[in-house]
Amino acid sequence: MMCESDNESENNSSAHISVFEQRAYIKIETIRGKTVPEIHAALNEVCGTDTVDRSTVQRWHQRFRDGRISIDNNPRSGRPSTVTQDNTNAAILATLLDEDRRITVV
Repeated sequence: MMCESDNESENNSSAHISVFEQRAYIKIETIRGKTVPEIHAALNEVCGTDTVDRSTVQRWHQRFRDGRISIDNNPRSGRPSTVTQDNTNAAILATLLDEDRRITVV
C-alpha cells in the first residue's frame, strides 16, 4: 500500500491517507482473508498517527465479511448537507420579497 503523491520522495511516509482510503484498504484485505490485527498493523505502519482505531477496522472488517460492497458512509437522517443556514435564509427572503411584490401589484 502506497501513501505518497508523485511529488514526494519514496522515503517520505508522512503523506496523509484519508479514512475513506483506509476503508478501501480494509475492504481489499478483508477479501484477501487478512485478520483485523494484520490489517490494523499494516495501516499503522503506513499511516502512523492518522490510522483509524482498531475498533473502526473491526467494524468495517465485519461489514465486509457480512457482504457489504460499498465503502461509502451510511446515509444519515436529518437535514441534508447541501442545505445551509445561508441558502435557507436566502430562500426565505426570496419568498418574502415575491409575496411582497404580489401584494403591492394587486
